[in-house]
This record gives sequence, structure tokens and C-alpha cells, in this order.
Amino acid sequence: MNESATAFPVKGEDDMWTPFKELQGIVEECISNPGQTNSLKRLEGALRKHKQNFITILKNPPKNSKCREELKHDGGSSFTGAPLAHDIVEEACVLSDMYDLNEFMALQLLMTAERQMPCHPGLPRGLVAVLLYYDGRAALAGALCTLVRARRGVTWDLHPDTSSSNAMEDGQDGQKILLTDYVTRYTEELAESGLLEHLIDLVECLDLGHEIERLHGGRALGGPRHRREVTHLFQLLKQTISDTIFFWAAQTGLSQRPLIRLIAYMKKVKEDVDNGILSNVNLTLTMAMLYAIDLGILHRKDDRDVLAKKLPLLSDKGVGQELLRCICPSSEEDGTSLEENWVWLCQHSVQQAHQQN
Repeated sequence: MNESATAFPVKGEDDMWTPFKELQGIVEECISNPGQTNSLKRLEGALRKHKQNFITILKNPPKNSKCREELKHDGGSSFTGAPLAHDIVEEACVLSDMYDLNEFMALQLLMTAERQMPCHPGLPRGLVAVLLYYDGRAALAGALCTLVRARRGVTWDLHPDTSSSNAMEDGQDGQKILLTDYVTRYTEELAESGLLEHLIDLVECLDLGHEIERLHGGRALGGPRHRREVTHLFQLLKQTISDTIFFWAAQTGLSQRPLIRLIAYMKKVKEDVDNGILSNVNLTLTMAMLYAIDLGILHRKDDRDVLAKKLPLLSDKGVGQELLRCICPSSEEDGTSLEENWVWLCQHSVQQAHQQN
């Protein structure tokens, strides 16, 4: 990609990096300090704006033949207010082809990369744009992960001091409760749109080798330093997505569709095992799977009935039945099927919980 640099007139900051970095900052600040004035209002505004970005996470606005024709015809003047050099237009088309990204979004990303070049000494505009692209995707995934970790659930409470019956009487504690409730409702709506299944699909399809080939094909991969940074950001993205699945499963289990999708993925993991060691991503998803089928909550004395309602495996009979059909073969070994062993384990857990009363 061309290394020339020019100053560009800019209309807005709607690229593939700036809005997502800003979103991540707002989410992390509001979740970390939920009692601050206007935290809930700021968070609501940001999440309302980015809801579709979460639902279709990592899906780019696709390239468009009309946008490309317009960009090449007037040199981007309709977008920037002034014609641009030929090289920036060509670079935008390269990015658009590589990532199936709208041409004007690619152009805006290059403009942002131009301004960010002092933060990446020695790298030309195009290679900086590549880094910003992956950093923006990781930021969006990071914001989602932070939201999921802040959900109400059965395993942890980010703000345990708000659990008392008098918490709402305190201004800050009341704000924390309202913010946590909002985050829980918001993420539940995302899940209802199929978000969790989509995240599992992403873990399966995100492949570093394929990504490096894509960059080589677009002549968009620099030297060892640039390659290391791209690799780090890509691996961070994939790990963050798997962390999100883990946090969800640990807090509130998994409903039927994402649970079955996760099982289907885990059945393929053995093909990725190297010398008997799981990758960090697959280890995280293994723990998510274990949390999703964990019945340890039944052994709690005080609040188990309330918390059990939050776990699909206990509150929805269909989840357990589908789980058994998915993981248990119809054939029997040594006179006892795996299904019978699983049922026995569930019954044993329930029996032990009752004995503790």
C-alpha cells in the first residue's frame, strides 16, 4: 500500500475504529463506576446507538459497486468536500476488497490512519489502517465482553454492596442496581437475536492463517513488527469472544440453541489439540461448557431456588432433554448407557441438595 501522506478534510468519525474505541471506553468506565452521575444515561445512549453492531458483530457494511463508482469518478469529493489523491482512492478499494467493506468506510478508516501515524512510527498509512481495523474489532468485542461480565447471575456480583434490601435508599447504590438491571435486560435482548450462536460461529471461523493469507493477497502485511501487532490483535479478538461466551455460561448458563451449538463445536476441538494441550480459546470454551451443565447451585442453602430459575438447564426441561439427545449415544455399553449415567448424576445432585435442607 502507498506510503504517501496528505492532510484530508474529514466529515465525521464514522470509521471502523474510532466509534468502537469510544464505545469501549464508555462501557468500561460506566461498568467500573456505576454510581457516578449520568453513568446510566451515558451507557444507555452508547448502547442504543451500537445495538445493531453487537447483533451483527464483526459483520462489515459490504462493498458497494455504486459507492466504488462514485469514489473513483469524483475522487471522494462528494464524501470529503474536496478531491483526494489517486493513491488514497486505490488504497480504499484495496481495503474494501480485502474485508468486504463499504468503500467510503474504508476511505474514512484511511483518513483516521493518516492522523494516527505518529502513534505508529515507521508504518505507512495503509498498514496503520490495517492495525486500526483489527483494534476496532477487538474494542467492539471487548465492550460486549464487559457488558456480559456485568450481568446479574448466579456466580458473581460485580457490586455486592448493592444486594441489601435498603440499597435503593442510597443514591449511588440505587444507580448501581438500575445500571446492572439495564445491562442484564440489554444483553438478554442481544441473546434473543441469536448473538451467542453467532459468537460460537465466529470462534470457529476466525483463523489466523487465513487472515494472514488475506493480508498477503492485498499486500497489506508489513515487516515482523507489523505482523506481530496484527497477530496480537487478531488473537485478542478471538480470545475476547470466547471469554464472552464463558462469562455468559458461568453467570446464567446457556439456553438450548447456544448450548447445542457449543457442544457441536467442542466435538471438533480434538482436531485442534497439539500435543494434548488445548489452546487458550478452547480451554475457555471447555470451561464454558462445564459451567453450562453445572448443577452445583443446587447445593446452596439460602438462595438456590431463586438462582436456579436463572439457569436454563434447571428452568427449562427442553434444554436438558435436548442436551441428553445431543451428548448421549443410543447404544449401551456395559449394560448402562451414558444417558442413564447423566440422569443418575442429575438426580444425585438434586437428592444431595434436598438432604442439606
